[in-house]
Amino acid sequence: MRKGQNWFWGILLVLAGALVIVAQFTHFAHLNMWVIILGVVLAAILINSLVRRSWFGAAMSLAFLYIVLQRPLHLFYIRPWLLIVAALLVGKGLSMLFRRRPDPIPPYHQPPYDQTANGEWGAGHSGPPSHGGWQTQANSQADGDNYPTGKVNFGAASRYLHAAALEGGQFYLGFGAMDIYFDQATLAPGGARVFLDCSFGAFHLYIPRHWQVVDNLSTTAAGIQNDTRYAAPAPDAPVLELYGNIQFGSVEITYV
Repeated sequence: MRKGQNWFWGILLVLAGALVIVAQFTHFAHLNMWVIILGVVLAAILINSLVRRSWFGAAMSLAFLYIVLQRPLHLFYIRPWLLIVAALLVGKGLSMLFRRRPDPIPPYHQPPYDQTANGEWGAGHSGPPSHGGWQTQANSQADGDNYPTGKVNFGAASRYLHAAALEGGQFYLGFGAMDIYFDQATLAPGGARVFLDCSFGAFHLYIPRHWQVVDNLSTTAAGIQNDTRYAAPAPDAPVLELYGNIQFGSVEITYV
């Protein structure tokens, strides 16, 4: 995933450099060099966000793209703060309507379920299959289970996980901050996949230094701070995989 992003941005920067030169010989010669570069970068963020259905990133990049180009291209003037407010509202609304769901947990993480012959779910299962055809139990709100979840909008919260065999989780964050403490949890033998979805916020993860951590997060105008110098993973330790979308936010990993 990261390799694909590097190719995308690398090609884009090369095209931006070429466009700066080509524009000097066309009717766009009046455009400032920095306007061209910033416009190309914002357009790329917009395309990347739409492909990944990152609605916040798409709305905000479109707003800033209009702000940058409205004067050079003589577009209808709209006050910048109005564009930003509108983008925040549209991005939040689209994220609520078309929120990206986490990918299914691999088959070896599949919780047991029982289905009767007539198609009804037995007492050992909480409901019909979901997220790719089967239930992950990720909707449970209890910190002590193996599929914890958390959601924060316009605020801050801390989650202390006490799973005996952590296999997955889902955490959503918008305009806020969330601290997640993994140091009192135990990973399942097959590892765990934790989904993070962040728009204008900051995740701070406290992870045991002997765990192996794999970062497969997709970012849009965001930063991932993972200083592995303080990690000392055991060679045979289970893997904690982080995946999801981080847009206009950050994820900081602290090894404890």
